Amino acid sequence: MTNRSTPIFQAPVLQSPLLRAPTFPDADATRIARLLHIILVATVAVNLFYSISLLFTVPDPGLNLIVDGVLLVAQLASLLLMHRGRLRLASIILVSGIWVYCNFVIFVFGGSQSPAIVLYFLVIIIAGLLLGGRAAVTVSAISVVAGLGLMYIEVIGLLPPSQIPITPMYSWVALIMGMVIAAVLLYLAMRSLNDALDHARRNATALAEKNRQLETVQITLEKRLQELKQAEMALRLSQERLHTVVNNAPVILWGVDGKGTVTFLEGKTLQEIGVRPEMFVGHSVFDIPVGRVPELTGHFRRALQGETFSNVEKMRGRIFEMRYTPLLENGDVNGVIGIAIDITERRQAEEALFQAQKLESLGVLAGGIAHDFNNLLVAMLGQTSLAERLLSSEHPAREHIRKAVDAAQKATTLTRQMLAYSGRGQFEIVPINMNTLIDENIKLFQASVPKNVTLEAHLGPFLPLIDGDPAQMQQVIMNLILNAAEAIGQEPGTVDVVTRVEEAVESMDDNGWQSSGSVAPGARYVAVEIRDDGSGMSEGTLARIFDPFFSTKATGQGLGLAAVLGIVHGHQGKIMVRSEVGAGTVFKLLFRAGTNQTPPAEIEEHSDPVSGHSAYVVLVIDDEEPVREAVYDVLLMEGLRVLTAADGKEGIEIFREHAEKIDLVLLDLSMPGMSGEETLNKLRQINSTVPVILSSGYDKRDLRHRFSTKDLTGFVQKPYTAQRLSDTIWRYLAAFRR
Repeated sequence: MTNRSTPIFQAPVLQSPLLRAPTFPDADATRIARLLHIILVATVAVNLFYSISLLFTVPDPGLNLIVDGVLLVAQLASLLLMHRGRLRLASIILVSGIWVYCNFVIFVFGGSQSPAIVLYFLVIIIAGLLLGGRAAVTVSAISVVAGLGLMYIEVIGLLPPSQIPITPMYSWVALIMGMVIAAVLLYLAMRSLNDALDHARRNATALAEKNRQLETVQITLEKRLQELKQAEMALRLSQERLHTVVNNAPVILWGVDGKGTVTFLEGKTLQEIGVRPEMFVGHSVFDIPVGRVPELTGHFRRALQGETFSNVEKMRGRIFEMRYTPLLENGDVNGVIGIAIDITERRQAEEALFQAQKLESLGVLAGGIAHDFNNLLVAMLGQTSLAERLLSSEHPAREHIRKAVDAAQKATTLTRQMLAYSGRGQFEIVPINMNTLIDENIKLFQASVPKNVTLEAHLGPFLPLIDGDPAQMQQVIMNLILNAAEAIGQEPGTVDVVTRVEEAVESMDDNGWQSSGSVAPGARYVAVEIRDDGSGMSEGTLARIFDPFFSTKATGQGLGLAAVLGIVHGHQGKIMVRSEVGAGTVFKLLFRAGTNQTPPAEIEEHSDPVSGHSAYVVLVIDDEEPVREAVYDVLLMEGLRVLTAADGKEGIEIFREHAEKIDLVLLDLSMPGMSGEETLNKLRQINSTVPVILSSGYDKRDLRHRFSTKDLTGFVQKPYTAQRLSDTIWRYLAAFRR
């Protein structure tokens, strides 16, 4: 039973979707559907009204009702198609139905006199609203043709008489109704046009906004594209640089996947060690024979477990620094990449630098020890030689003192060797022809070697002179010949001494040479080689032969080759050695060809000794108390008055106080605090003419570099005996006596 309280407009029939205009996602479709819905409702209403009126105005309305029914069917079909979204087909059916109905009404109800002619205009407007301008033109053309046909039929009299009398009232009513419908349709057309224009404007605005967005996107894309091009160019440049580095630098790049399979292997160094990438790429690192580096497998396992580390390996005669870096993805290792850098030359340079620093440090140590030892020997020799002079020749203690003096003098040989190793030995530099030096001493050298050793000299012609100390050079050649003879042992063998001229090049250290010292590439050098066919040396022995106190002989002191090295360095030369067990040894010395200038003048030494002048006063400045005591005793025995000072500052104070009485100053070169050089300068400021004799355990050449001849009177080398000291003192006192 129907609820009477329900409003009629809420009845289910009136709320049916068929009675409402449908909506679609497309705004144009929704607009046309609304127009079609209004026209359908209007034409259905008119059609129903007209059909009902026919029942009361037409005597026989049967045919008219059939045509009205056909139009109503077309309208209902159009309505259903509209709700199914078939808007164009619905519009065509509706326009066609109205047009057919229009022609029927004109044909039946009066022809040209029928007010239904206005339906032509209405159907054209409806076609334009629903189907567009082209459809309106088409309908207009068809209507014209149909109208002409109806006019022809009417003219020839075939038009049936109208069933309704055409009165003016009827015509005006029909005309007014048509005008109202036309006005409504025109209003709908204008409204539809405005809606379309508004929609177009909104679309245009939206399109403009889209265009602006697209322009922004385009600018962003162009910028991004430019960035990508730059990134691509940078990547290509980086790849080219990496390719250049890999193909030119001493590196090897490699990578393995998570299972240990080699994925890539490249680098210029591969060619140098005789490895081709295809030998390893595609193979597991755990299946590749690793030769002398079995720990490589363990290193790869560590890296595949996520550990990053570096290590140094030696492969095929080269030294590589290996870097292992795991590739992580979501915390899991999916591969390892690495780089191997050839550091062979760097390690060799580091080793050479280490050796040079070690030798330099040992040289400084040896020089310092020798200096201090010389000061002790001065006291020992001074006191023992003084005691020897005081004892008569028949005294039973004289022989023991003589032995002590001999032992102390032998000890000076050890200090000379240590000073030679440190490069601060006493050199007398003169032009030397090495061929002449070897030729003059060849018999001495031959007599020094065992009978089973043959000494041969192969001296190159036109050998230039070098600047050096002949005695030191003779010691170098002698030491090397004796070492070569000892390496030969008891079997027959040969020692060759070879001289020639060489031009220094940077690659002189190649071919297995171990060297010390440097040369100037392109300069001329005199080369001296001492070769033997003895037992040779191992790598370990070869690395230590120049170390002080290192010796392979049970009774050796280990200073022979150390002294050779020091002498060569002191002459700014280079020493090279090459040896192999069972293949003998070669020592090669290089000395810069000299300028053949006249040797520098020595500090003048006078030889007019006098004695017994107790008026002479000597100031002794030395930081070593045993030296001061020994010198004091020796000079006091010579009848001289002696003043002593423990350092330069005290010596200057004493000299300033007794400047007019002091006849000579004996000054130690090496003192803590105020050095000998500073002390001498201050002495000269007080008295520029007083004789000053420097005393040192180092080379006399240091005096030429640090002092001028006018500032320096003489020099006495430590250690010295009492006799040598007294002779030197009296020589200069005689030359400068008042």
